[in-house]
Amino acid sequence: VFVPSDAVVGEAAWVSVKAEDRWGNPATAYRGTVGFESGGDAALPPVYTFTEEDAGAHRFKTLTFSRPGPQWVNVKDKREGLAATSNAIVVHERGPELKLYWGDLHGQTESTVGTGTLDQYFRYARDASALDFASHAANDFQITKEHYRDTQRAVKEFHAPGEFITFLGYEWSGNTPAGGDHNVYFLDDGQPIHR
Repeated sequence: VFVPSDAVVGEAAWVSVKAEDRWGNPATAYRGTVGFESGGDAALPPVYTFTEEDAGAHRFKTLTFSRPGPQWVNVKDKREGLAATSNAIVVHERGPELKLYWGDLHGQTESTVGTGTLDQYFRYARDASALDFASHAANDFQITKEHYRDTQRAVKEFHAPGEFITFLGYEWSGNTPAGGDHNVYFLDDGQPIHR
Protein backbone atom coordinates (compact mmCIF):
# COMPACT_ATOMS: atom_id res chain seq x y z
CA VAL A 1 0.00 0.00 0.00
CA PHE A 2 1.49 3.32 -1.08
CA VAL A 3 0.46 6.87 -0.21
CA PRO A 4 2.24 10.13 -1.00
CA SER A 5 4.71 11.30 1.65
CA ASP A 6 2.88 14.63 2.07
CA ALA A 7 -0.79 15.66 2.03
CA VAL A 8 -2.83 18.66 3.11
CA VAL A 9 -5.88 18.65 5.39
CA GLY A 10 -9.07 18.65 3.31
CA GLU A 11 -7.34 18.16 -0.07
CA ALA A 12 -7.72 14.92 -2.04
CA ALA A 13 -4.73 12.60 -1.95
CA TRP A 14 -4.25 9.12 -3.37
CA VAL A 15 -3.66 5.60 -2.11
CA SER A 16 -2.29 2.86 -4.36
CA VAL A 17 -2.80 -0.84 -3.66
CA LYS A 18 -0.73 -3.56 -5.33
CA ALA A 19 -1.25 -7.30 -4.93
CA GLU A 20 2.06 -9.16 -4.95
CA ASP A 21 3.04 -12.76 -5.52
CA ARG A 22 5.47 -14.54 -3.17
CA TRP A 23 8.44 -13.02 -5.05
CA GLY A 24 7.20 -9.42 -4.79
CA ASN A 25 6.00 -9.16 -8.39
CA PRO A 26 2.56 -7.74 -9.20
CA ALA A 27 -0.07 -10.49 -8.97
CA THR A 28 -1.76 -9.51 -12.23
CA ALA A 29 -4.50 -12.15 -11.85
CA TYR A 30 -5.61 -10.84 -8.43
CA ARG A 31 -9.41 -10.26 -8.30
CA GLY A 32 -9.87 -9.84 -4.55
CA THR A 33 -11.99 -7.28 -2.71
CA VAL A 34 -10.26 -4.79 -0.43
CA GLY A 35 -11.47 -2.50 2.33
CA PHE A 36 -9.70 0.45 3.92
CA GLU A 37 -9.06 1.58 7.51
CA SER A 38 -7.15 4.47 9.03
CA GLY A 39 -6.18 5.28 12.58
CA GLY A 40 -6.92 8.93 11.85
CA ASP A 41 -9.89 10.94 10.75
CA ALA A 42 -9.83 10.14 7.04
CA ALA A 43 -12.34 9.86 4.21
CA LEU A 44 -11.32 6.55 2.68
CA PRO A 45 -12.11 4.93 -0.68
CA PRO A 46 -15.08 2.54 -0.73
CA VAL A 47 -14.67 -1.25 -0.77
CA TYR A 48 -13.25 -2.25 -4.16
CA THR A 49 -12.98 -5.46 -6.18
CA PHE A 50 -9.97 -5.67 -8.50
CA THR A 51 -10.61 -6.23 -12.22
CA GLU A 52 -8.57 -7.62 -15.09
CA GLU A 53 -7.78 -4.05 -16.21
CA ASP A 54 -6.10 -3.35 -12.85
CA ALA A 55 -3.42 -6.00 -13.53
CA GLY A 56 -2.94 -6.31 -9.77
CA ALA A 57 -2.56 -2.61 -8.96
CA HIS A 58 -5.11 0.18 -8.52
CA ARG A 59 -4.79 3.86 -7.54
CA PHE A 60 -7.64 5.49 -5.61
CA LYS A 61 -7.79 9.30 -5.75
CA THR A 62 -10.39 9.87 -3.02
CA LEU A 63 -8.29 9.83 0.15
CA THR A 64 -8.84 12.93 2.34
CA PHE A 65 -7.59 13.68 5.86
CA SER A 66 -9.33 16.03 8.30
CA ARG A 67 -6.50 16.54 10.80
CA PRO A 68 -2.75 17.12 10.54
CA GLY A 69 0.00 14.76 11.66
CA PRO A 70 1.54 11.46 10.56
CA GLN A 71 -1.03 8.90 9.43
CA TRP A 72 -1.26 5.48 7.76
CA VAL A 73 -3.77 3.57 5.68
CA ASN A 74 -4.49 -0.12 6.24
CA VAL A 75 -5.92 -2.32 3.49
CA LYS A 76 -7.45 -5.75 4.03
CA ASP A 77 -8.79 -8.54 1.87
CA LYS A 78 -10.66 -10.49 4.55
CA ARG A 79 -11.60 -13.38 2.28
CA GLU A 80 -7.98 -14.07 1.23
CA GLY A 81 -6.56 -13.17 4.65
CA LEU A 82 -4.33 -10.44 3.18
CA ALA A 83 -3.46 -7.16 4.89
CA ALA A 84 -0.96 -4.35 4.43
CA THR A 85 -0.14 -0.96 5.93
CA SER A 86 1.01 2.02 3.90
CA ASN A 87 4.10 4.10 4.36
CA ALA A 88 3.60 7.12 6.63
CA ILE A 89 1.89 10.17 5.16
CA VAL A 90 2.53 13.51 6.84
CA VAL A 91 -0.67 15.51 6.71
CA HIS A 92 -0.05 19.27 6.85
CA GLU A 93 -2.42 22.03 7.89
CA ARG A 94 -1.30 23.99 4.79
CA GLY A 95 0.70 22.99 1.74
CA PRO A 96 4.40 22.70 2.69
CA GLU A 97 7.00 24.75 0.84
CA LEU A 98 8.82 21.55 -0.16
CA LYS A 99 7.32 18.09 -0.69
CA LEU A 100 8.95 14.67 -0.86
CA TYR A 101 8.53 12.83 -4.16
CA TRP A 102 9.66 9.33 -5.18
CA GLY A 103 11.04 8.20 -8.52
CA ASP A 104 13.44 6.12 -10.57
CA LEU A 105 15.65 7.88 -13.08
CA HIS A 106 17.75 4.97 -14.29
CA GLY A 107 15.81 2.13 -15.86
CA GLN A 108 16.38 0.25 -19.10
CA THR A 109 14.26 -2.03 -21.27
CA GLU A 110 14.69 -4.87 -23.75
CA SER A 111 15.92 -2.39 -26.38
CA THR A 112 19.20 -2.17 -24.45
CA VAL A 113 20.23 -4.18 -21.36
CA GLY A 114 16.87 -4.58 -19.58
CA THR A 115 13.60 -6.41 -20.13
CA GLY A 116 10.12 -5.41 -21.26
CA THR A 117 8.94 -2.57 -23.46
CA LEU A 118 9.02 1.15 -22.80
CA ASP A 119 5.26 1.17 -22.17
CA GLN A 120 5.61 -1.69 -19.68
CA TYR A 121 8.47 0.15 -17.95
CA PHE A 122 6.53 3.41 -17.47
CA ARG A 123 3.30 1.58 -16.58
CA TYR A 124 5.14 -0.44 -13.91
CA ALA A 125 6.76 2.72 -12.48
CA ARG A 126 3.42 4.56 -12.36
CA ASP A 127 0.99 1.78 -11.42
CA ALA A 128 2.85 -1.02 -9.64
CA SER A 129 5.51 1.09 -7.92
CA ALA A 130 3.33 4.21 -7.44
CA LEU A 131 6.26 6.48 -8.31
CA ASP A 132 5.88 10.21 -8.84
CA PHE A 133 8.46 10.41 -11.63
CA ALA A 134 10.56 8.20 -13.89
CA SER A 135 13.03 8.31 -16.76
CA HIS A 136 14.36 5.70 -19.16
CA ALA A 137 18.16 5.92 -19.33
CA ALA A 138 19.44 3.57 -22.01
CA ASN A 139 23.14 3.49 -22.92
CA ASP A 140 23.75 5.94 -25.75
CA PHE A 141 25.79 3.50 -27.86
CA GLN A 142 22.86 1.03 -27.87
CA ILE A 143 20.14 3.53 -28.77
CA THR A 144 19.02 3.42 -32.40
CA LYS A 145 17.09 6.24 -34.07
CA GLU A 146 13.93 4.13 -33.88
CA HIS A 147 14.45 3.40 -30.16
CA TYR A 148 15.02 7.09 -29.37
CA ARG A 149 11.84 8.07 -31.29
CA ASP A 150 9.91 5.40 -29.34
CA THR A 151 11.41 6.70 -26.07
CA GLN A 152 10.29 10.25 -26.93
CA ARG A 153 6.79 8.93 -27.72
CA ALA A 154 6.50 6.99 -24.45
CA VAL A 155 7.80 9.92 -22.39
CA LYS A 156 5.11 12.18 -23.92
CA GLU A 157 2.30 9.62 -23.57
CA PHE A 158 2.95 8.83 -19.91
CA HIS A 159 3.70 12.39 -18.80
CA ALA A 160 0.79 13.61 -16.62
CA PRO A 161 1.63 16.80 -14.67
CA GLY A 162 0.48 16.58 -11.07
CA GLU A 163 0.22 12.78 -11.25
CA PHE A 164 3.23 11.17 -12.95
CA ILE A 165 6.21 13.02 -14.43
CA THR A 166 8.42 11.48 -17.10
CA PHE A 167 11.80 12.80 -18.20
CA LEU A 168 13.49 12.21 -21.53
CA GLY A 169 17.00 10.97 -20.85
CA TYR A 170 19.83 8.59 -21.66
CA GLU A 171 23.11 7.32 -20.26
CA TRP A 172 26.18 8.83 -21.90
CA SER A 173 28.88 6.18 -21.75
CA GLY A 174 32.50 7.26 -21.87
CA ASN A 175 34.06 4.09 -23.22
CA THR A 176 37.63 4.88 -22.24
CA PRO A 177 40.08 3.11 -19.90
CA ALA A 178 39.04 5.68 -17.26
CA GLY A 179 35.35 4.77 -17.74
CA GLY A 180 32.76 7.36 -16.86
CA ASP A 181 29.02 7.02 -17.39
CA HIS A 182 26.86 10.12 -17.00
CA ASN A 183 23.09 10.29 -16.96
CA VAL A 184 21.57 13.07 -19.05
CA TYR A 185 18.00 14.27 -18.40
CA PHE A 186 16.00 16.89 -20.25
CA LEU A 187 13.20 19.17 -19.08
CA ASP A 188 11.99 19.59 -22.68
CA ASP A 189 10.92 17.10 -25.34
CA GLY A 190 12.68 16.59 -28.66
CA GLN A 191 16.26 16.91 -27.41
CA PRO A 192 19.13 15.22 -29.32
CA ILE A 193 21.54 12.55 -28.11
CA HIS A 194 25.19 13.59 -27.95
CA ARG A 195 27.40 10.52 -28.20
